Formats: sequence, C-alpha cells, structure tokens
Amino acid sequence: MIEVEKKKRLLAELILFFVTFLWSTTFIGIKWGLEGITPNLIVAYRFTISLLLVIIWQHKTLSSIKWDELKWGLLLGLLLFIAYVSQTIGLKYTQANKSAFITALSVVLVPVISLIIERKVPKTASLIGVILAVIGLYLLLISKGGDVNKGDVYTLICAIFWGLYIVVLSYSSEKMGTNGLLLGQFLIMTIFCWIVISIMGEKPILPGKRFLFIILYLGIFCSFLTTFLQTKFQRFTNSTRVALIFTLEPIMVTVFSFILLQEVLNLVQIIGAMIIIAGIVVSEIS
Repeated sequence: MIEVEKKKRLLAELILFFVTFLWSTTFIGIKWGLEGITPNLIVAYRFTISLLLVIIWQHKTLSSIKWDELKWGLLLGLLLFIAYVSQTIGLKYTQANKSAFITALSVVLVPVISLIIERKVPKTASLIGVILAVIGLYLLLISKGGDVNKGDVYTLICAIFWGLYIVVLSYSSEKMGTNGLLLGQFLIMTIFCWIVISIMGEKPILPGKRFLFIILYLGIFCSFLTTFLQTKFQRFTNSTRVALIFTLEPIMVTVFSFILLQEVLNLVQIIGAMIIIAGIVVSEIS
C-alpha cells in the first residue's frame, strides 16, 4: 500500500514538473505573440480556446454544476483576468526572465494577503520569506540605476492578483466542486477579454500561421492542459513539495529566454532573483 502511494506521488510530481515546464514556455510564447498581436487579443484568443475545451470536456456534467460553485469560479476568473492581462501587457515592455521572477513573488505575498483578508497571522518563516523576496525584487529592478519600466509595474500588479487568486482558490476549493470553479474562471475571463477589446475599439484579426500556432499552444497546452493536470494530480502530493516544484518556473524561463530571446540578467539581477527563490523556499518550507 505504501509503495502504491509512493508511486502515485512520484507520478504526480513528474506531471507537476511537466506543468511547470509548460508554464515556463508561456513567457516565451507571449513575447513572440506580441510581435503581431495585441496583449488583449492574445489573452482573449487563449481563453476562448480554453473555454471551448472545458465545455467539450464537461458537456455531460454542465447541468449538475451548482450556482455557488460557478459564483466562486466567476470571482476567481476576475482575479485571473487582471493577473493575465497585466502580465501580458508587462511582457511587452520588460524581459521574460524578469517577468517570471516578479510573478513568482505571488507565493510569498500569500501570507500578507491572508493576514489582510482572513486575519491569519503568518508564521515567522513566512515573514522572513517576504522580507527576502522584497530585497530580491529591489536588486532585480534597481540594478541599472533605477531601471524600473512600466512592464515591471504591470507584472508586479500581476503578482499581487495571483496572490489574491491563490488565497481565494484555497478557500473556495475546500467547499466547492472543481467543475464549476473551472468553468466559471474560463467563462468570465473570456467574456471580460472581449468586452475590453470592444471598449478599446480593437479589431479582432485572424492571426497568420505563426501566430495561430502560438495562440493554439497557449490555449490548449498552457491554459487548459495545465489547469486540468494540476487539478487532477496535485492532491497526490503535499503543498510544500508542489510549491518547490513550481519554484523551478522562473529558472526555466531564464534559461529559455537566454537561448530563444537572447535576454540576459546582469550579476546583481541574478543575485536578486536567487534571493527571491530563497524567500519562496523559506516561506513554503515553514
């Protein structure tokens, strides 16, 4: 029995490592996509595809979804909408590797957000993790004499709303079914994206072959598949091990952005990035 549980945990962690790999390629895909498509259209196309896949996947159980589940899913979708749009806009103005490390701050922001919303006092190690992350962020952003651009600010907004998403998801997933939460998220994100596009007067354009491939990849693999795999397999291992696996994401992005985008962090930025990772590890191991 113990051996079976170990095998389940190993399989789950390998799959979550694969999920982390897919997430890390998102930054590169968006950077390439922004060469020919606006940030709003990238997010809209990406989550329209994901919504259609969720509907196809859940078509037999849609009628059994409860309003309470859908309601929490809509709230989660609103938080994700702000996070994804701000991250995508941010990637237009900042490096993919910087974006990945700033986004990773969401993990250490969770204790602070929990303190504000749920009145949960964070553990000492969590506070140490926050302090380390703030120091790391400072070195990452201020390493070139005040070289903070608006892309960094947009990405920091993304990290804050990712942290909010984690807190709300933790609360709602304990009480609600997965199907309603999943459908609600993709539904509200898709609707909001197209509303924003309409308000801003952007014209939906049919992407060429290269950009169509990028959009399909982001929608199928980096949104729908990652959400499905995380939902299905994360329960077979503990949250600390999951968090440590996900910590690999910005490191992978740094490697990919160097190889594919020729983006390089200087020494001070590398030190800042490593301090952010240390903050996340300290916070999660607590």
